[in-house]
Amino acid sequence: MSDERFEHDLEQVLREISGGDPPPSLRYRLNALVAETEPDWRLRFAPPLQLVTATVALAGVLVLALLLVPGDALGPQSSATPTPAGVSPGDLPTPTPGPSTPSSQLPSSAPVPTPSPPDGQSVQPSVQPSVQPSVQPSLVGLDWSDGVIDDDTDPGYPGMEVVRDITAFGQSFVGVGSVERPDGMIEKTFFSSSDGLHWTQTYNVSTADGPVPFRLVRLGTTLLAVDEQDTCSGCGSGAPILWWSRNVEWGWGQYKSALWTQTWDGGTLADMEAGQQGVVAVGRDPSGNAVILFSDDGSTWTRASLPDSPDGTSVSDVAATGAGFVVVGQAGTADGHGRPGAWYSADGLTWRAGDVHGVPAEGMGLHQVASGRDGLFAVGSASTAPVTTEFGWTSQDGRVWERAGKLGEDLPAASVLADDGERIVIFGRESAVSDQLGAWISTDGTTWSQARFSGSDDVPLASSGVDDRARITGAWMVPGGVIVSGSGPQLQVFWFASWVEPEG
Repeated sequence: MSDERFEHDLEQVLREISGGDPPPSLRYRLNALVAETEPDWRLRFAPPLQLVTATVALAGVLVLALLLVPGDALGPQSSATPTPAGVSPGDLPTPTPGPSTPSSQLPSSAPVPTPSPPDGQSVQPSVQPSVQPSVQPSLVGLDWSDGVIDDDTDPGYPGMEVVRDITAFGQSFVGVGSVERPDGMIEKTFFSSSDGLHWTQTYNVSTADGPVPFRLVRLGTTLLAVDEQDTCSGCGSGAPILWWSRNVEWGWGQYKSALWTQTWDGGTLADMEAGQQGVVAVGRDPSGNAVILFSDDGSTWTRASLPDSPDGTSVSDVAATGAGFVVVGQAGTADGHGRPGAWYSADGLTWRAGDVHGVPAEGMGLHQVASGRDGLFAVGSASTAPVTTEFGWTSQDGRVWERAGKLGEDLPAASVLADDGERIVIFGRESAVSDQLGAWISTDGTTWSQARFSGSDDVPLASSGVDDRARITGAWMVPGGVIVSGSGPQLQVFWFASWVEPEG
């Protein structure tokens, strides 16, 4: 190929790209490129390699052209940006959250909910799941400790302690619950443990059979605990106490908030969860309407508005994700039937309705949600008396939810659901005809792997059996494994099940 022909072809390509004469910068670069290619240098290569050399030179100039030619000459450009990874939540041990999505990337409008079926048509849920779950070979195991009955507390009352919730804090674990004294008096009790098995009382408050702490979360360097609702006879319906501590050995204080008291005095607090942005509390206000409160420090609260929430809407559970928060519940419908509902937020204050696929039915709603590294898993039910059918839903980010099937048929039967932002774990019956405990693990709620058990054979049952063995009542995922509690004859038993990662 001659130099003149080569230059002519290049100029023709550049004109087609730029829509006119090539910019002077490209013409200058073209001349310099040709000038640098001396005849005696080109003659050193055989003809096939001359073609390769020319092709490489042409590619270099075309790349340069694409960088210098104005964008409107090349057509529309994408403005999408990759989602940044989540930020580590602090200096205390906690699993690494999944990827986060900044609020600027949330859609500006909520998805349109699936319309209700016309009058006269069946409102029974479809049996066919929209997402087919799969069970993969076991890749992760749980190595169980021997069960420990908590009978060494100080000033312990053997068999009378009840730990309701647990979280990791510093280099130990903290629990909340109650203890019954020999005289029958109930005390609010805060516990600590170095191994998750043996618990020591660190702070007690007499309650005269009143409410006790049932929920415990960690917000940065602060622990927050909240009492269950006051339902004792003659006690009224006061707002549950919100406790806080930064050093459990020094004791616990109470946060006072006018909005907190006004919202829950006569209302119902369902759940509370802390995330990177703050803490969210969900439930119903005294009028029976769904309510969400948000705080960035646990002491000052703001009520958030919930879109697309007609009468009959309720929220029952909240989960923190790498991108913010997700709440689930029941969206009200004009015909009085329930529709499974979910809402998501990047900051705990601005919420948008998710699109939950599912036909309205009596009692239909979502009542528990768990967060994994690659998605979310929710449990819901349809109450068609006298049978209540439980279903599972999955979502990648809380915006669109697909029903994955029935628990116990398409999905494992769930006695206890636990998560840590990385893994989701279902504890339930090993098989439909057995009370033996099994565990299934997922990062997205769709693909599940049954965990191999090792270590102690003394594990709790999935449900009440014919013998005196304890049945599972709770599970809390902590660094290194899972703390599991079981309820036996007037006793609470604890196990620590350590993760066993796959070899290689």
